[in-house]
Amino acid sequence: MKKIDCYIKEKINNCHNKIVVITGANSGIGYETMKVLASKGAHIVMACRSIERATKAKNNVLSEFPNSQIDILEFDQSSFKSIDNFIKNLKEAYPHIDVLICNAGIYHPKEGQITEDNFPLTIGTNYLGLFYLVEKLRDGYLNDTKLILVSSIVYKYAKIKDYKFLKEENYRAFKQYSLSKLCIARYFEYLNNNTDLNIYLMHPGISATNIFTSPTSSYKRWFKNLANKLLPLLVHSPKKAALSLSLLSANEYKNHTFLGPRGPFEISGYPRVLKLRKNGRKNAEILYQKTKNAIKDGVNYVECK
Repeated sequence: MKKIDCYIKEKINNCHNKIVVITGANSGIGYETMKVLASKGAHIVMACRSIERATKAKNNVLSEFPNSQIDILEFDQSSFKSIDNFIKNLKEAYPHIDVLICNAGIYHPKEGQITEDNFPLTIGTNYLGLFYLVEKLRDGYLNDTKLILVSSIVYKYAKIKDYKFLKEENYRAFKQYSLSKLCIARYFEYLNNNTDLNIYLMHPGISATNIFTSPTSSYKRWFKNLANKLLPLLVHSPKKAALSLSLLSANEYKNHTFLGPRGPFEISGYPRVLKLRKNGRKNAEILYQKTKNAIKDGVNYVECK
């Protein structure tokens, strides 16, 4: 048995009768988390934009773990309307969920793209959509739910000088991505200090996922092919990168725990508890209010309670 499979067997608890919702579960670390938790008996709800890709991913997991319970709900984190419909369907189908993993996101779309609500596509999808989802669910529905947010190692290097990036799309793709992940870290900090939610954070380090080769990526084909070949040699696998999500979902950790890789510079390795850097804690309340105001000014805004 491989070392990572031994780790999963020994370290990750059973999840029988737990309902786990995973956004972006059809690929990357969301998919690998679904596989682990399904193998541990969890009832998985895949929240995905593409029903076709979600169905394919579901069938792949069922072929390996045929007794798994896996459902699919349509969810597009770049659309407030889609999020509203998802919330309605989620509450109707599942009066209670045990875990919500906010994993969905995009990395490097073509520059200048916006959401249907007129926000920069990366910020709008990775951060504003996540914020909108959680804010609309936390009015009672998440009281006994583990809420797990997925940031990125790049949050450490991002800086917020002003808040124009919430509305303006004239920022480079990588800068938008790093800002979106810093915002998630600060949202985690805000929720820690201002709510009673069971809230957790993780970052996966750097992993050989489809982050460079996804359908939304703007990278050239030659770069995607090169990334597919080189990344697995340089960084850890999506399966290992997803272990923090599986541990937080299945095991008992102190509320407000932040997990990430234990290797040098937090790039790869098995999970360990991390300390959120100062830039991830700074001005969390200000960002929260700026975000609410930005969404409120959006074209298709629906009040976040």
